[in-house]
Amino acid sequence: MALTGETDAVLLEPTLGHALRIMWAWYWRYMTLGFGPFAVTLLLKLLPYSVPDDPNDLETMYFLIVALAASAPVWAFPFTFRMALNKDFKNFRIGFAVPLSTTPLEFVAPTLNQVRTVWWSLTWRSALWGLACFLAADLVVVSAVSGVIKLHPAWESSPPLHTLSLERLLIWLLAHVGWFIASVFTLRRILSKDFEHFRIGLVSLA
Repeated sequence: MALTGETDAVLLEPTLGHALRIMWAWYWRYMTLGFGPFAVTLLLKLLPYSVPDDPNDLETMYFLIVALAASAPVWAFPFTFRMALNKDFKNFRIGFAVPLSTTPLEFVAPTLNQVRTVWWSLTWRSALWGLACFLAADLVVVSAVSGVIKLHPAWESSPPLHTLSLERLLIWLLAHVGWFIASVFTLRRILSKDFEHFRIGLVSLA
């Protein structure tokens, strides 16, 4: 439930712990709603089925399912972000205050436009960090694999070390972890940011 009305709220100084809890509250919801349909689609593809009289009917149905799954991350990103912003955590919640100069602060229910503003403020910064993490992970993994092969030339023919899919998986994992950590630091700064027509802050529920 959104925090609304005038109140002598106690604002908390955002910490990495606060940012981590908010980021995780968004992340697992986004991964579930955004990428869950892909898992369902893959499961449908792997499950045994009887081929209908017209095989094109099955391919058409599968194409539609894939199209719906592909669109899920687009709408799930801002939707789950709004869910996280409206969530009551153990001892705090995120408050949207308007106007900036009001004392005591007047809190309002976040509008879709305000949520989109906060989301975009986090997204473009996280995207830059994600790109940097990907380039760094690519350099680290490729250098590590090349170094191992130089130390042990016989391993060059070993499929586990010389498989591109393994390298790509390691690069993705390192980049993803780096992006998540960088996003937590970025979110911490945004939690005390003053936007053009509103500000957000952590309100104590203790």
